[in-house]
Parts: sequence; C-alpha cells; structure tokens
Amino acid sequence: MSLPPKLGIGSTASGARREFVRILRPVGWLVLLWNERGTDSTPFLRDYEQLLLTYGADYKEVRDERTTSVIRVFRSNAPDPNDSNHAATLRELKRIFDKHQQFDRVLFEYTTRIYFGQVT
Repeated sequence: MSLPPKLGIGSTASGARREFVRILRPVGWLVLLWNERGTDSTPFLRDYEQLLLTYGADYKEVRDERTTSVIRVFRSNAPDPNDSNHAATLRELKRIFDKHQQFDRVLFEYTTRIYFGQVT
C-alpha cells in the first residue's frame, strides 16, 4: 500500500508507515479516513473560511492545503474562551450564520477521503 500524501497525526509518511507496520498484524489492513471541509463553493463557506483566517488560532498554518507529507494534529480552530478574540469571533459567526441560514440551518460541504490497503 502506498500512503496518501497527508495523513493527520503530526508525523511524516515514512514515520507513520513504520508505526502502522509495528501495530498491525502481519500483512494487516489499514484504513485512513478523513473529511475535508469545502472552503469556497458557496457564499457561506467563503465567509466561514474568512472567519477562520481572521480569528482561527493558527488556522493559517494547519489548514488542509498547507499539509503535505506532515500529518496534522486535529484540534479546534476556535479561540479559547479566555482569548481576547473570543467575543469578536462569536459575533462574526452569528452575523455569518444569520446572513446565510435557511430555516435556521447552514450547509457545510465535506469531501470524504478514504485510503485502504494491506501494509506489508
């Protein structure tokens, strides 16, 4: 199995492969799965992406298109409640939601990526 170019846990692809071989049974099966959030296919997603770029804690460094052979650590991009940007982030999020909601809902589009195979 060849591993995809980005995985998700803070390691290089070669380091991740070594760990998979270590923990799997011989010729074990591996499934890698994650969801990539759309960023620009709708006005709401463009506004939400801008919110994250403006207020997201280190979002510019960890967003999907910046990851290549390094696996990113999954975490929230929301500012901590004690952060000075927390209140402004919530105000902007409410403004974006109110602008784009239909029947009190907004649509987040995701593409699910699945890779699977036997690790030898």
